[in-house]
Amino acid sequence: MSFPSFSAGEVLTAADMNAVGLWLVKTQTFSAQANCDVTGVFTADYENYLAVIRLTSSIQGQYTNVQLLNGTTPKTTNYNRAGFLFTVTGGTAADSFGTGLDGFRLTGQSTAGIYVTADFFRPFTTAETGYKSSSSYQTGTALMYAGAQTENYSATGFRILASGNAATYTGTVRVYGYRN
Repeated sequence: MSFPSFSAGEVLTAADMNAVGLWLVKTQTFSAQANCDVTGVFTADYENYLAVIRLTSSIQGQYTNVQLLNGTTPKTTNYNRAGFLFTVTGGTAADSFGTGLDGFRLTGQSTAGIYVTADFFRPFTTAETGYKSSSSYQTGTALMYAGAQTENYSATGFRILASGNAATYTGTVRVYGYRN
């Protein structure tokens, strides 16, 4: 099936609209913020979500994490994750395997740019929430992570924050709902 193509002034039918797979839920920008809260994005409207993130960090350093939010209250326990780091020099290193952590790992920190796509699976349901992310930053560094927040928790949003330092972030986050 090809994607739908719409023209200005065209009347859209239910069949046209039902063929659209991703719906933009929210666009949010940040400027020099330590805790970047993206609120009101996870609802019963969609089961799964895609976040497209473009940020810069105030410093080079540790990592950029994400915590689920209910309103503005972060969930700070019982995250499990595993990931890999790839560099332009060719080496592959295992990175960040763990259970009972305080958040999901998204990527590293870079003053030049951070590019992330992250999928959140069933964040609004009162059940385990899965995630996976892929990112690039600096000059040819890529990270891939996956995991789950293992408690019964209904999230309505997420917080992007620094791990291990006082970095702030500037940039844009777009969240899309996957049509079921």
